[in-house]
Amino acid sequence: MNHIRSSLVTDFPNVTFLIIDYVTGSVVASRAAQLNNGYASFTVLADVDHSLFNAFNGSMGSTVVINSSGMITLNEDYKDGVKV
Repeated sequence: MNHIRSSLVTDFPNVTFLIIDYVTGSVVASRAAQLNNGYASFTVLADVDHSLFNAFNGSMGSTVVINSSGMITLNEDYKDGVKV
């Protein structure tokens, strides 16, 4: 997320970036982690029932790009941002 925050967000100002928290298990814990890790300006989705995890076959580090038509154009582990 640090690379996305420092590079991609500034390179793509018209794109909405959402972070999905698969780990913390509750909205309260997710919000605390968001604030403690410097992501207060991002929208973080707390996936407490793993529905997004299951829908995207995601895991920690997965990057999903959805275009304005709702089509998934990228779904893979984040590497260096080149494919994004």
